[in-house]
Amino acid sequence: MYIKIHITTESKHDELIIKDDTLYEIKVRAPAERGLANNAMLKIIKDKHPDRKIRIVSGHLHPHKIISLD
Repeated sequence: MYIKIHITTESKHDELIIKDDTLYEIKVRAPAERGLANNAMLKIIKDKHPDRKIRIVSGHLHPHKIISLD
């Protein structure tokens, strides 16, 4: 299953907003450097889907990402 994500960095708090089954909006406190924002995003998604394998398919350096849930 693929999910499109729009990530906002340096937010006041971490937040997951589910627009629909395949579109999430995520706000993280971490800055967009050295993979910190991606790691924070993956942790938030892992809390939502603890039994799934999660990987970033595209958008490693972009605020619009596609992730895979296996």
